[in-house]
Amino acid sequence: NRSLKPSSPKIYIQGLCDKKQKFIVMDPFFCGRECADVFRVEILLHEMCHATTTETHTKRFFNRLEKCESRARKLGHLELAEQINKGIKESKKSWLFKDGTMRKTPL
Repeated sequence: NRSLKPSSPKIYIQGLCDKKQKFIVMDPFFCGRECADVFRVEILLHEMCHATTTETHTKRFFNRLEKCESRARKLGHLELAEQINKGIKESKKSWLFKDGTMRKTPL
């Protein structure tokens, strides 16, 4: 059964990458039917970055996600680039200490 299982009741998971079992799953109801495709693509790219780096939000993971943002801009997908940027900022808020070191768990 491949379902989204948060590690903490405070965390709402929109997507999940399981590297061991080699699958990515997304919650199709996280923002309802009216959810713009750009949000879905951003979540998928976020999980794909986990698949190619680590299962946690490390500096390497953020570097990969920033490359996705840069590529989206170069290709003229400005709305997607902005959404990726917003996701990076939100993730960094909960995973990075002010000195730039990583937390073991999000806020």
